[in-house]
Amino acid sequence: MWRLVVVLLLSLNACDRDLYTVVERKNDPDAGWLNVVLVHGNRKLYTTCNNYKGAGNYKAAETKMIFRCGLHVGDTVRCKSFPNREEGYDLICGNELVNGVLTSSGRNELLLIEREELLRK
Repeated sequence: MWRLVVVLLLSLNACDRDLYTVVERKNDPDAGWLNVVLVHGNRKLYTTCNNYKGAGNYKAAETKMIFRCGLHVGDTVRCKSFPNREEGYDLICGNELVNGVLTSSGRNELLLIEREELLRK
């Protein structure tokens, strides 16, 4: 029984590792990229968020829609990191999956990390 509790606690902690919190956002409705600052663990990430993205071919009804950056101060969002920009971005945040995989679809947030700093505790 105690092993099950340990496994559950470890898996809950692993899920939290993907969570990022938005602490700053510079609003500019005409900008193609918005400055957004995220906190993740002990790191503060200064990013740019794609503010003008198409839906892609994932949902036929949305192919001509344009999506804006949906990250706002106070939001906590699940993100996947791409250290070598394998998907063209450093972070993809959101929960829209295509064939079980997080994608660069219009409903997910696409971010480039400009710089990061360690937070002092």
